[in-house]
Amino acid sequence: MRPPHLHLCTASGARALARLLLPLLVTQLWVAEAVLLPRNDTGLDLVVSGAPCARGSQPWQVSLFNGLSFHCAGVLVDKSWVLTAAHCGNSKPLWARIGDDHLLLLQGEQLRRTIHPIIHPKYHHGSGPILPRRTDEHDLMLLKLARPAVLGPRIQTLRLPYRCAQPGDECQVAGWGTTATRRVKYNKGLSCSRVTVLSPKECEVFYPGVVTNNMMCAGLDQGQDPCQSDSGGPLVCDETLQGILSWGVYPCGSAQHPAVYTQICKYNSWIEKTIRSN
Repeated sequence: MRPPHLHLCTASGARALARLLLPLLVTQLWVAEAVLLPRNDTGLDLVVSGAPCARGSQPWQVSLFNGLSFHCAGVLVDKSWVLTAAHCGNSKPLWARIGDDHLLLLQGEQLRRTIHPIIHPKYHHGSGPILPRRTDEHDLMLLKLARPAVLGPRIQTLRLPYRCAQPGDECQVAGWGTTATRRVKYNKGLSCSRVTVLSPKECEVFYPGVVTNNMMCAGLDQGQDPCQSDSGGPLVCDETLQGILSWGVYPCGSAQHPAVYTQICKYNSWIEKTIRSN
C-alpha cells in the first residue's frame, strides 16, 4: 500500500509537488551535471587575468541559467529585480542564482525563477559587435523575480549611480567569462579584475561610428592579458553600478580591444520608473 503522504490523487497535486521540488532538483543537477559550460568554438583559450573574488565580496552578482546552461550574468538592483543585457533575453524564463561566487558550489546563494522580463522599449538587436549600422543601443533588460531576494550580508543590491563615470576612473568587473554571442572557456569560480574607463574619443578610435552617447568603453591597462566577464555583467565603480556589459571583441576588454557597456547613468529614470510601476 502506498504511504498516504506520497499519494497524489489529482494531477494538480502532482503539479504542486513538482513546483516545490523543481528548485532543489535544478540545484542538484547543476552540481551533478557540473553545469553545461559552453565550449570554446573559436579554438582560443582566453585566460582570465583577474584574481578569484573574495568570497561574498560581490553580493549583488547574479548568474542567469537557461535550464542547466549558464546563460548570462546580471546584477541585483532591487530585492525583486535583476538588471542584465537585453540581448540576454530568452524564450523561456531564466533562473537566477543571486550572490553567486561559484557555479558548482552552494555557498548561501538564493535561487529564484524570473517571471517578468522587461526589455528597454528602444532596444533593437543589431547585426554584430563592430559592424556598420549596429543597433544594440539601449541594451538593457529588467527581470522580475518570482519571490523577492532576502537581503543580508551575502545578498545585497547595488545602487544606481549618482553621476556618470569619468575617463580614467578605476572600476571592477566580475564574472566567469562567457557571452551570449561568443562561446569561450571560462572559470567556474568568480574572478575579479580592475578596468579603466576610456573617454568617448578613445572609444571611437577602437570602434569608429558604432559607439553612441549611451555607451561607454572600459578595458585593461596595457600589458595585461584580456580577462573575461559575462554578457549582462556589472561594471562597478566606487560601489555604484556604472555599466552593463553589452559587447566587445574580448568579453571584458583589453588595452587593444576595450569592452563596451551600456552606460547606466543615462537610464536611471527608466530603471526606477519600471520598478515602481511593476
